[in-house]
Amino acid sequence: MTRLSWFGVGLTLLYLGAILLFMMLNWVSFLSLKPNEWGDFLAGSFGPLAIFWLVLGFFQQGQELRLQVKELALSVEQQKESVSVTRDALDHDQLLQREKEQARIKSIQPSFSIIASGGSQQGGHNGKITNTVTVTNTRSSASNVSLVFQPPVHAGGLNFKPFWSKGEDVRLSIQFEPTGPPEKRELRISYTDTDGQSHSLYYNFAPIEKEPTSMNVSLDRAELAASI
Repeated sequence: MTRLSWFGVGLTLLYLGAILLFMMLNWVSFLSLKPNEWGDFLAGSFGPLAIFWLVLGFFQQGQELRLQVKELALSVEQQKESVSVTRDALDHDQLLQREKEQARIKSIQPSFSIIASGGSQQGGHNGKITNTVTVTNTRSSASNVSLVFQPPVHAGGLNFKPFWSKGEDVRLSIQFEPTGPPEKRELRISYTDTDGQSHSLYYNFAPIEKEPTSMNVSLDRAELAASI
């Protein structure tokens, strides 16, 4: 029972006790009452009590309705939290799937190790400079591989491979004219991975100023497919 119900029961008992006390104090008069007078007495006595319980029931119903609304609001909040947790779990799973797919795609990309093993200069100080470059695929196989220098230079050796397997290398002989300060050159290696996606890697070749027959090689940038 609610607090309001206990209040109604207590007040009803007090009211009935007051009526009983009144009857006991006036029992002689009550003995002489006619039946219709007894009816009037009972109607007058219990009428206010009925109205009291009617009003009390109205307030109690309103209180229960407020509790139901509160419980409904709590239920809605719990459902929102459940949806949020489910969404977070789904986002986490999707993130793991994307990371897994990215790791798989990266694992099938070739990795080229480029070593400039020095060179020679023919015809004296102003003669042509020839550098020997060894390009080795140290990871996954690739197809339709092309090697292009910018600015263009004469590169003796294979500059296109239909298929380049892991561990296979290509040697290039780069010749250029020493027409001023050592000029940086760029090597673009374009290839198709085993998923059929095309990518390009760019390497910088920087001649050493005091040693024109030697070069430093470094990876400049990679233009990979958007899925990586």
